[in-house]
Formats: sequence, structure tokens, C-alpha cells
Amino acid sequence: MLDWIQVVIPEANIKNFTTDWNNGRALSALVETCLPGAVSDWNILDENNAVENITSAMQIAEEELSIPALLAPDDMANPEVDELSIMTYISCFNTQQCSQFAEDLLSSTTSLLIWRAELHC
Repeated sequence: MLDWIQVVIPEANIKNFTTDWNNGRALSALVETCLPGAVSDWNILDENNAVENITSAMQIAEEELSIPALLAPDDMANPEVDELSIMTYISCFNTQQCSQFAEDLLSSTTSLLIWRAELHC
């Protein structure tokens, strides 16, 4: 799953399922990837507003992507958060909208490559 996250949001530089999720930026980046324009400023979110950042991202995920908040924002902001809790929550993104987004992206990229190949023939 870590490999998937690193591919989906490489600019977030995720290396674990604990402290890298504490300030809300990674979750916001994931929501932005699934729903472009929802949290476009994720990379400049104030780290001191972790619970607020996480709450906002979870709210968008629940309302727009139908991904339920499986843990409390306070828990996710805790540096000693249970790794499996975050993995379980993030796996919902993998099985829901982000998977569709990835499929759409792959389809678009494949179509573009075919079009380019036809131009050069």
C-alpha cells in the first residue's frame, strides 16, 4: 500500500503510515488527487492546524467521495497513531474514487500515446 501512495501522491513524500499523516497534508493531497480542485493548496496547509486540516480533508472525502471517516481527526494527528488504523482508512481511497481516477488517468495516457504514435507513422 505504501508503494501505491507513493505513486498516487509522490510530491507528498510519504514514507510511513504514522507521522507522515499527522499534519493533514498527506490526506489532503490524497483527497486532491481523487477530486482535483478540492484541496489544491494542500502543500501550504499550516502544520500547526493539523486537526483542522485532517477534519476538512475527511469531511470532503466523506461528502464528495463517500469515504467514511474511520478514525477521529485527533487520532490521526497524534504522532503515536496506530499504523493499521491509518492504513485501513487510506485503503478506502484505494478501493473507491482514486482507483477510478487512476484508471481514467491510465486510459487518457494510453490514448495520448496511441495518438502520438499514429502521428509519427
